[in-house]
Amino acid sequence: TALVRLASSLEEDEQLLEAAGQAVPVEIAGPTVRLPAPLLRTLPGPVAARVVRRALRAVHDGYPGSSAEVAAILAVVRGGPPTELAGSVRVHRDGTWVTLGQSLIKASPTPVAWPIPGTVRFGLWAFESWIEEVPPQVFPLSRFVEVFDADAMPEPVVVRTFQPGDGMAIVGGTKTLSDVFGEAKVAGVRRSAWPVVATVDRVVWVPGVRRADAGWVGTATKRYLWVRAALEGTT
Repeated sequence: TALVRLASSLEEDEQLLEAAGQAVPVEIAGPTVRLPAPLLRTLPGPVAARVVRRALRAVHDGYPGSSAEVAAILAVVRGGPPTELAGSVRVHRDGTWVTLGQSLIKASPTPVAWPIPGTVRFGLWAFESWIEEVPPQVFPLSRFVEVFDADAMPEPVVVRTFQPGDGMAIVGGTKTLSDVFGEAKVAGVRRSAWPVVATVDRVVWVPGVRRADAGWVGTATKRYLWVRAALEGTT
């Protein structure tokens, strides 16, 4: 009958929309979820809504969110201001991404001393350091792991957040941390809780972003200081 054919057609349409939505990448890293804003803006409304609901399920423990929440997220996708959803889930632009999450926008943690070698926690971040007496066979490619000349690392070392006026030594001079974060496309809303590793008078490393032009390993290096930072819920 006509009703059966209509129902079958609607079911096929629904399957096509769902497949199109599943084809869009949604990045999940621990407590945060990221959506590609430029791609979402090109999609038909029903497909974009399905992608957004996938993100909502990830942050709401399976709940796909309300129509109002979907509309609020799509407004941010189109360039609207940051917003907050139920459960204190903040939605904001992060470069070409729209990020949903809580952890990275909480109040800035209190600065902590980092014993070298040793471990320390800073908010949701875990830091560890150790010293080896043989050079690395392969130097780390990740910006969350670095190797310094242990004897060139000033002490004490603290982990703290970005402060106005912070700068970092680079080849040929210095660069403000505002510029360093900007070049790495770290959104302003995330900088308030992003860790900065510093000595008394200088920033030596911003995990995941950049290290300073200091403490490089050379032919005279006798001890190799490894440092690693990891955000809880990520690998």
